[in-house]
Amino acid sequence: MNAIRRTLLRIAVGASVVLVAVSALVLWLWHDRAPLDSLSIPVMSEPAPPVDSVTATWFGTSMLVIDDGDTQILIDAYVSRPSVLNLLLDHPLESDAAAINRFLLDHRLDRLAAIVPGHTHFDHSLDIAAIANRSRATVVGSHSAAMIALGSGVPEDQVIAVDEPAEHRFGEFTVTLLPSEHSRFGWNASIPFDGRVETPLAQPAPASAYRVGRCFSIVVSHPQGTTLIQTSAGFVPDALDGVPVDVVFLGVGMLGSMSRDYAEEYWQNLVTMTGAERVIPVHFDDYTQPFGTTRLPPTVIDSVQKSAHWLEEFRSIWDRNTQLELPVFGEPFALYGDEPSTGT
Repeated sequence: MNAIRRTLLRIAVGASVVLVAVSALVLWLWHDRAPLDSLSIPVMSEPAPPVDSVTATWFGTSMLVIDDGDTQILIDAYVSRPSVLNLLLDHPLESDAAAINRFLLDHRLDRLAAIVPGHTHFDHSLDIAAIANRSRATVVGSHSAAMIALGSGVPEDQVIAVDEPAEHRFGEFTVTLLPSEHSRFGWNASIPFDGRVETPLAQPAPASAYRVGRCFSIVVSHPQGTTLIQTSAGFVPDALDGVPVDVVFLGVGMLGSMSRDYAEEYWQNLVTMTGAERVIPVHFDDYTQPFGTTRLPPTVIDSVQKSAHWLEEFRSIWDRNTQLELPVFGEPFALYGDEPSTGT
């Protein structure tokens, strides 16, 4: 009996040592991140935009506000930031009312006409309903986006479910959603939380309930210029042929985990094919950080340094005159203009 006890004790001690070692490794990997200033792409540096310009403001991940002084368009909606633990355990998530109210007030989002999620993973659509209910903005997106909005009480006449490419007018803006694809990554090149939200989704709901739905390339046109927003590093080959744009917000999340050939084809389809004069990467930050904090993800998850290096290479090969720079959280900048803001 004593021999059995000693054996069980040794097993328990060994298991504890392994658990501590694994926990230490995970903790080290989680904190192993490159600093933002290690990226080869320069950070945007611009004067205050002219009062009559169309501006964009980046709010982390691929969340943007585009504003012409009369009308505001919100791309994605992800102010409420769940903890890593809640995501790993797939705990139910709920919009943070106080954080959303503060966001709307601090950034004067009192002319919001439309909320347009590029797809419906939680880090793109968690707060579309909460913001729509506070602003009366119209939610324009996939069937899944409509289900997320309706599930939280957004009126039906405030929701547009997009099945086919069509133009939607908001003030002087025209918003067009073109079919796209989500990036595929990991060992089996899969899409996380694939599928669509079939029925109205009420909060609280876990991250896994926010299925990807249909993905879109979002084209926002205005008399001053045209902007393309790609919220995921996926694409449909040649889908943007014949769609000229001035500015591309290029989603680069997990691009570093894919091949260089794929990344180059992605650049060619989104930048070279559209003739964009300006490229602004988005979704390069860690979406588990508090709202307003810009940190790169752990290197073991996504090498943004590699992605940035590739983008610089592709620009030098294919689009030498294209301006490439990183946005600054919460700082509005003029989208269109004759002079570049950085010497790149």
